[in-house]
Amino acid sequence: MLVPFQLSPKWLSIAAKVIETYRQNRGFRRANLNEALGKIERKVKDPIVLRGLARLLEERTTFILHSLVNSEEVRKRLFEKAAHFPVVKWQSEKAFNILKETAIEFDVTSKDIEDAIFADLPSNELLIEFHPTSPQALIDRYNLAQIQGLLYSSVALVCEVEGNLRKVFTHLRMLRLMYQMERLAPGRYRIHLDGPVSLLRGTKRYGVRLANLLPAILLAKDYRIAATIEMKGEKTQFYVSPLLKLKSHYTPNPIFDSHVEERFFNRFRDFFKDWEIEREGEVFDLGGEVMIPDFTFRHSGGRVAFLEIVGFWTEEYLEKKMAKLKKITDKNFLVAVSSRWNKKFEGVFENLIWFKGSLNPKEVYERLSKIS
Repeated sequence: MLVPFQLSPKWLSIAAKVIETYRQNRGFRRANLNEALGKIERKVKDPIVLRGLARLLEERTTFILHSLVNSEEVRKRLFEKAAHFPVVKWQSEKAFNILKETAIEFDVTSKDIEDAIFADLPSNELLIEFHPTSPQALIDRYNLAQIQGLLYSSVALVCEVEGNLRKVFTHLRMLRLMYQMERLAPGRYRIHLDGPVSLLRGTKRYGVRLANLLPAILLAKDYRIAATIEMKGEKTQFYVSPLLKLKSHYTPNPIFDSHVEERFFNRFRDFFKDWEIEREGEVFDLGGEVMIPDFTFRHSGGRVAFLEIVGFWTEEYLEKKMAKLKKITDKNFLVAVSSRWNKKFEGVFENLIWFKGSLNPKEVYERLSKIS
């Protein structure tokens, strides 16, 4: 079994120095930044870690080519002019005249032309923007990246998730990952995913997509991941759970999509105690896509029901939502629809509840009472 490498708190001071180095080099060339990082690198025992921390900060940094004129065009014009002479030494009178003539053609100064000659080299890029982070956040991001890197060599993943299901399944769809799903318990699902090593082609791109799923899983209320990876021709496993204390850098979804949902949830929870209301607690497999109803209701007697609120959506989004709802066959699935859509939904679904402005929790409760 493989145990993922994680940075200890002793690296916090190094992380702080790297962050400060990037901050101090705003307005300077990349060469200046690399030189400053090199000084720190020579003082640490593991320079590979330091380079990894710096690489993560590159995602928070913006570099630009700093030149008034196109470097490639400048070099071409200078070489064309110099070709008329057997030898042109740098800082000679001939070189000075060539620079001056070229500057006139480009309507800039000779110094601008001299600066532009190699301005498009990576070392001459200008650092113009840097978004700092905390040393702890950088360490957390590094530790997560180590796990993500292992997923590039994975054969298969088995994930168990509970809570925040919409975030997980949204990323499964968005990242175009191949998976199978099974329900383990109320609100808990097992997801089987093919790893990039199991594919015949496109392994690198698929591996990146699979790695990008991990931060979404970390936002779940609870999770377990068992990954089979192939390293040097041999298969091994590693496991990820909350015990590793990994942190996601993804932004959690808002608890509610609208004020209508939030108001209904709070009022129903306060007034009716025999039904437990849960936000996005179950997943419906619709064959090639899933649907996560807005609310799941669990009765103290064991009954379960679901509610989807159709509020103020665009016409296009509404059509997609209706197509999904038509695939739902569960008789305990309620659909609450804003009266503005009565022409579209009239007679389409059996368990319809109309509302105007806000959804009355008493009306939903009465409908739930009739559920077997």
